[in-house]
Amino acid sequence: MGIRDSPHFWAKLRKPEGNNVLVSKLINEVATEEATEVIALAGSVSNMLSFCQFQLPICMKERTPKKKDPVVYALSKASRCYNCDSKLLPDDIVKIATGKDEREVLCQKCAGLEDFAILPAGNAQLTRTASKHSQTRYVVMKWSELWKCYERKGLLVEREALAQAQRDILSEKD
Repeated sequence: MGIRDSPHFWAKLRKPEGNNVLVSKLINEVATEEATEVIALAGSVSNMLSFCQFQLPICMKERTPKKKDPVVYALSKASRCYNCDSKLLPDDIVKIATGKDEREVLCQKCAGLEDFAILPAGNAQLTRTASKHSQTRYVVMKWSELWKCYERKGLLVEREALAQAQRDILSEKD
């Protein structure tokens, strides 16, 4: 997150004690050419501040947030499905039900993910091609006991899209 994206940026910019620091951070964040143009247009620091308040967001390229793929999880311990009470083994793919209790774990059948196949991480060309052909894809995450965080293990894509991607890659090799 950049300095200009912080929620308190403009409020701090109006305070006289933080102006020099914020202006220097802003100049460091903006590309050198753009910063030179802004300083040349603004003149002094006081003019720079008033110029930044109204013109700088227009001068900079606004970034659109990336659409995040929905997440499913590979189990690290045995569990049970919340709906059908079927036994789930480690490395089974589950979806956490959106509800009041986070412990509502759904198996692939109950979550409607039985038409999806796991595409393990490691093959960038196959991942790009399968993602292009699949209308829906999920990111597969698994808890790492070593690092105490979730790690990306691959994607869950439609079976037809994975088969199409494999055919495309084989036809490119021939």
